[in-house]
Amino acid sequence: MLEGWRGKARTEEAASLKNKCVLSNWMPILLAILVCATAACGTLGPLRVESHAAPGEDLARFRTYDWAAPPLPASPRRRDDPAVALDWRVRNAIDRELSGKGFARRAADAPADFVVDYDMTVTQKHTDTIGDLVHYRAAGGSKDPGVSYVEGYHEGTLRLDVIDARTGQLAWHASARAILDEDDPHRQVEDAVRAMLARFPSR
Repeated sequence: MLEGWRGKARTEEAASLKNKCVLSNWMPILLAILVCATAACGTLGPLRVESHAAPGEDLARFRTYDWAAPPLPASPRRRDDPAVALDWRVRNAIDRELSGKGFARRAADAPADFVVDYDMTVTQKHTDTIGDLVHYRAAGGSKDPGVSYVEGYHEGTLRLDVIDARTGQLAWHASARAILDEDDPHRQVEDAVRAMLARFPSR
């Protein structure tokens, strides 16, 4: 009976939200990007950050870096494309943090010491149990219990990889997880990048 009620509630909710494009439009874009996109933190709640260096990797020898992939192409036609804006924001945040730690982009005629890559996933979740609701609240979720149960919420994970350019092997990895601010997920980027790279050794 409970499952029947929830199915009915979610069906009715879906009908009433059909014209609300905030999630339906940009969530697929976010999922598709991370080869292009990224998102992370306008801190709705606490960021959960993890990082680790590969065993035996000497990060102290790193001086210069390059990107694993070029930025998304910008054009007048794509000027308002959220994927392009998000990619730009992520890359600028990473460049800024690395510069503050003493690293520089490689010169055009010189090889890089390490390569930077990033990725992101967005997962839709529901507070189906009391435990789910406790986790949601602890992570900074603010929707009413009924709304988080029926509509659900979105949790984003941003991953950052540093690859040794000499060996092609992963040298350092970090990730940041947070409940996404559905009104403005872009502003969460700087916080996530800053929190992850705070754990990366400076020159």
